[in-house]
Amino acid sequence: MTKMGIPKKKRFISLLDGHLGDDKGFIVQKDMDKQTCPKYRELEGADLSGHEFLSERIYYCNCINSGKVGEAFVIDCREDYIQLFMGLKGTLRISDGEGGFFDILPNTVQLVKYSHGQVHLTVHSHETVEAFIINIHKSFIKPEKAYFQNILPFARKSGPTAFSIFTKKSFPIGYRMRQIVEELALKKYTGCFLEHYIEIKVLELLILFINEWTDSKVLPPQENQSEDERISKQMDQVRDLLLADLTETPGLKSLAAAVGTNEYHLKVHFKAHFGKSVMAYLRSHKMELAKKLLLESNRKITDIAESLGYRYATHFSAAFKKHHGKLPKAYR
Repeated sequence: MTKMGIPKKKRFISLLDGHLGDDKGFIVQKDMDKQTCPKYRELEGADLSGHEFLSERIYYCNCINSGKVGEAFVIDCREDYIQLFMGLKGTLRISDGEGGFFDILPNTVQLVKYSHGQVHLTVHSHETVEAFIINIHKSFIKPEKAYFQNILPFARKSGPTAFSIFTKKSFPIGYRMRQIVEELALKKYTGCFLEHYIEIKVLELLILFINEWTDSKVLPPQENQSEDERISKQMDQVRDLLLADLTETPGLKSLAAAVGTNEYHLKVHFKAHFGKSVMAYLRSHKMELAKKLLLESNRKITDIAESLGYRYATHFSAAFKKHHGKLPKAYR
């Protein structure tokens, strides 16, 4: 910590930093010995856990942080890859240090292209934060493959800023995408087919993302979808993002950006769609879930409070009584 109490920025040195790249993929700097790939490494640190994987064309990092708000990691940019950035828990902010940034909310995915310099990855959650970040080398994006045509210009893009994002709206991580990420995150792979297996799974993830983007373009409002239908779907997405991780409450600005709208639009249309403001809807959902857990489980009241994002049991009890008219212990 600094004297002012602001967390210091830490430089994150990854497996990727020890490699040079050419048009075909990553090359180990030391003696240019490709036989040292693929690699696997556990992340070690007081507040950081997970693992990294590196092959000639794929690098991924499953990173879990204890959630110190404001803690920032400095990461060197590379122009030779695009990145699937998936937020699994908590909220993270990626910034260029010059005012440009985007937020990754829980259960959302974004496609990112880096250009030069460094970016800052900042924790915006009190609780555990988890991300799954996949760097895909440009040689993996083959021009002759039809399914890459929509992202090919983006993959080749190089601009004046440290990064650019494929679309203003992040997409929810669907069931199949979540399955693949869990497979990669939980299993330690071995064997001679490891690299090919990872590439197949990463290709599937990338195609799933492209399909999500394509589907979002199929029904433009002026042709097949009314404005009311578009807004309804948008508000449903906000609700899903809001309830994806009850231990952490995303800000209205971040929620609005994630679905491609602004904060005023979000406030007005969410209340019209659900009959409650965003925060009132979230509180009501938490209190109804709390009542269900009290009646149907043996979990301690303090555990239930923590699972719903309350750092202090007294705050949870006060909110519960205000909503239900009784203290939580009355349901035990």
